[in-house]
Order: sequence, then structure tokens, then C-alpha cells
Amino acid sequence: MYDTAFKEMVAEISEGIYQEKAYDMSSLLLKYRKSLEDKGINGESYSKQRLKLRLEKHFGEKIVFHQHPDKSKPEVIYSSNISLQDVLNAAAVQNAHIRSESNVSDNAQQIVNIARQIKEEIRKCSGIS
Repeated sequence: MYDTAFKEMVAEISEGIYQEKAYDMSSLLLKYRKSLEDKGINGESYSKQRLKLRLEKHFGEKIVFHQHPDKSKPEVIYSSNISLQDVLNAAAVQNAHIRSESNVSDNAQQIVNIARQIKEEIRKCSGIS
């Protein structure tokens, strides 16, 4: 079952790796553990290091692992055909996009809150005297 779950995950990410996408090890570990759970196996004890070794054995030199200097950030796996700078640039663009979406949501929430305040103030009014 461990092999089956691993093969399913590899089939899912292989195309992305060959299309020069990057994956973080934390997400891959969660995906693998979920696959094990779906097969009735408790995968909570399966470690990131063990999964990394299986990925290295499967892909060989076709992939690269990169640990961010900030150890709180997950290790990234990507195709050896792309440079680290390309991965970092893509991540920066994606983070900027996520931040801008967050700002739009924050602005929309502010508008809703102000509209509610105005509505409450209008209800308090007793009319024109």
C-alpha cells in the first residue's frame, strides 16, 4: 500500500516537475499521508526525510531539493532543468499575487463594515425637525 500511494503521488506530480513546477515538501508529505489514510493506513509517523529519500531514489538527478535559509519555510522540490533563480522569481510573483488578493479582500471587508456603520447611524436618526 505504501508503494501504491507513492506511485499515485509521483504520477500526479511528475507532469508538474517536467513542466518546471515546484512543490514544497510539507505539501507533498500531507498529500502522501492523505493517500495512505485513504487506503486505511495511519501515515502520521511517515517522516518528511523518508519521503525525500523515496523521491530522490525515484527521480534521481532529475530533481533538486532546496531548503530556504529561513528554516521555518518548507524545503522545495523542482526539476533540475530550471535554475534556483527561476524558482525564487516564480515564488515571489505568486506571493505578490496572494498579497494583492488579500488586500482586495481586506478593502472589500472595510467597505462592508463602513456600510453597516452608516446604516446603523441612519436608523438612529429621528428625521428632520
